[in-house]
Amino acid sequence: MKKFARETGSTNSLRKPIKSALRLGSIALALAAMQSPAIAVDYLWKGNWGNWEDANQWTLLGVPGSSDSVELAGGASWLSSTRAVGSLKISGGRLWGDGDLTSGSLDFRTGTLGGGGLASTYPTGFTTVTGTALFDGTRSQEVAYQHTLTLKGSSTWTAGGGTINGTPYGGSIINNATFTVLGTGSSAANSSKSLRSPDAAGGGSFVNNGMYLRDGLGVTRAYGFENSGKVQILNGTFQMRDSGSSAGQLQVNKGTELSFYESSATVSGSIINQGLVSFDRSNVFLTNTATLNGDVNILGGIVRNDSINTLNTLSLTGGQITGTGHLTVTNLDFKSGILGGGSLANTYPTGFTTVTGPAVFDGAKGQSVGANHTLTLQGKSTWTAGGGAINGTPYGGAIINNATFTDLGTGSSAANSSKSLRSSSAGGGGSFVNMGSYVRDGLGETRTYGFKNAGLLQIEAGTFAAEEGFSNTGTVQIADKGTLRTSFTNAGHIQGTGRVDTGSINNALVNNGTIDPGTDGGLGSLTITGDFAAGTNGVLHIDLATGGLSDQLIVTDDALWNGELSVWATPGTELHLGDVYTIASFGKRQANSSFSSISWHGLSADQFAVEYTSNNIILRVTAVPEPQSWVLLLAGLGTLGFVARRKAKR
Repeated sequence: MKKFARETGSTNSLRKPIKSALRLGSIALALAAMQSPAIAVDYLWKGNWGNWEDANQWTLLGVPGSSDSVELAGGASWLSSTRAVGSLKISGGRLWGDGDLTSGSLDFRTGTLGGGGLASTYPTGFTTVTGTALFDGTRSQEVAYQHTLTLKGSSTWTAGGGTINGTPYGGSIINNATFTVLGTGSSAANSSKSLRSPDAAGGGSFVNNGMYLRDGLGVTRAYGFENSGKVQILNGTFQMRDSGSSAGQLQVNKGTELSFYESSATVSGSIINQGLVSFDRSNVFLTNTATLNGDVNILGGIVRNDSINTLNTLSLTGGQITGTGHLTVTNLDFKSGILGGGSLANTYPTGFTTVTGPAVFDGAKGQSVGANHTLTLQGKSTWTAGGGAINGTPYGGAIINNATFTDLGTGSSAANSSKSLRSSSAGGGGSFVNMGSYVRDGLGETRTYGFKNAGLLQIEAGTFAAEEGFSNTGTVQIADKGTLRTSFTNAGHIQGTGRVDTGSINNALVNNGTIDPGTDGGLGSLTITGDFAAGTNGVLHIDLATGGLSDQLIVTDDALWNGELSVWATPGTELHLGDVYTIASFGKRQANSSFSSISWHGLSADQFAVEYTSNNIILRVTAVPEPQSWVLLLAGLGTLGFVARRKAKR
């Protein structure tokens, strides 16, 4: 029995240290668990406002470690240290503070990263995702002021009409990998999702250093978008708003749109455009390193272009393109707005736009080519019917037409129905230089300022009113229904069967070029309403035919004769003794003036008497050559001279 008692006592003495050791082990394990769990577990924030480091704020006893899964569903967790977790899920609440959290993945349903109440001082914090990130497109997520979310793995923004960083005081999102936007799920024009909303106090930015893929239906509105990587618009519309920049590549696929809307972006990289690039109520700067192509639509605002680019179609329905750049455009659709110039307070940059194909100007609206800008038209141009104006504002630039420009009139026969081609200004104006063919057709009148014709001005119908600054070194052809209204000094060729209206009986058409009544194909009368003065270098060209038929110049008021009378016989002309040709009529002959010289083509001076009456100039046939001489004369001189003259006119 004693032996048994001793053994029992010995056993009890061994149990005491074992129990103590177990207690110490349990405490050690608990403490270790509070610091960093050895295995991956799921931690849920309890939903209070508290410190990330406070183990009591988590559903498990301890603080999440680098292999753990963490979820915030409500409340606010303040992080002021450097931490790492395996995965982060935010389905509500806020993670903020001046700490730095690295997560293997992110599932962002709704809630806030960073920031704080409006009355708080915003801490500078960081969240870095090394793997995949998922943003719920049906809800809203916020990266608040002074917080930076860096995405190093593949990210997806699912379909829906939600927002990322959609409240004021936004922070920054930096994408260093691939960020895929799946659109709104709706094709409606107003179906949109937003990437950072603006605020008067300032907002954040989305910085794309990697690949940004915009896919799916609807519109994505991006505020403060800064691109140094590549943006590819696969479907839908990507809309850059507010401030932003792109030094990287913006790729617009066929059927998609890149829209600068109420934007103040700077583009120094490339826009590879197979769809549509639009500018609406924006102030966008294309630097001299920017590249742009494809179809471009200017809806409003100012686009400053300092680059040299070639576009397929340029449509202007408002706004302004200014800058020192040069745009070469295949097609121009000019409804309204301004090419070139700037605000009155600015120095006007020298810029150029060249249209190689068709150009259409909306005659019902107004278009302007501003100061120091040159628009060159190398393809067929049409100015549709209406009462609008081209270059209708002060400080106009230059339009150079090298092809065919068709002006379709006003569409109204009323006398005061008119359209304007460059308005004058006390500050100086521009010019329209016609090096090709300008065809004025249709009803009403076109008032022009600074029109310089060095090609063919063809007035088929209506009135072409050259109010000031008109010059002609080319050819003006006036059809029966056409009127050229101006008083100027002609240095070119004026021909036709219409009318030159000097605007007043006290105004004169001064001719130092050639006045040629009739047409290439036949005889005719050209009427000058007002005064006419033939200069020393002026030529009056008159064609004769058989039986007293000839061209005729009709002057309704005073006429002063000088220069050369050039008389041509049409092929087959037969003269008869006593035939009378009235080649000019007028209200009054000034100072008993007469031509300083007369040239005869296919004719002989000794066949005619030139008579100046009080109201007419008459050529009277006084001699007829022998038949054989006549035939030789016409064959040798008349026909060849007539053909040479007509070729020269063309």
